[in-house]
Order: sequence, then structure tokens, then C-alpha cells
Amino acid sequence: MIKLIGSDMDGTLLDSNKCVDKEFYEVLEQLNSNNILFAAVSGREIQSLTNIFKKEIIDNIILAPNNGNLVVYKGEVLYENYIDKKN
Repeated sequence: MIKLIGSDMDGTLLDSNKCVDKEFYEVLEQLNSNNILFAAVSGREIQSLTNIFKKEIIDNIILAPNNGNLVVYKGEVLYENYIDKKN
């Protein structure tokens, strides 16, 4: 049983204009209706990643910016891993 589908953004999910194809939102709706989560994974920062998607669907996807060093779902940080500058 599939529970999660993740995709890189630049060069994969985004078109040459750095936009999400309108068909993506139809696919996302199908995933959500089948209780399958979608994760947008990117080297981008969180703000850049959130600006890509329609605001009304941001809570329906997992955001994993900074190459997965941060994972956010429904506004809650699920995972965070950064190098401590003190060491």
C-alpha cells in the first residue's frame, strides 16, 4: 500500500517556467482522496517552496526544503537537522 509519494522540484515537478502544471492539482486531489501524502522535496528554502504552490493546498502536502533537513506538515515541524555552528 502506497502511503507517500515524494518529488524533487526543479527539473522534475516544475516546468521550464518554474511553475507547477495545473494537472498536478488534480493528481494531488486523487492522492488525498486515497490517503496518500505528497512530499515536495527541494534544495530551496521553505519560503521559496511555499511560494510555488497554491496557498489553499499547502496544508495538504509535506514540505521538505533544504534538501530534507527540514520537514513541515500542516505548519508543524516534524523534523529538523542542522549543523551546530558552535562545533
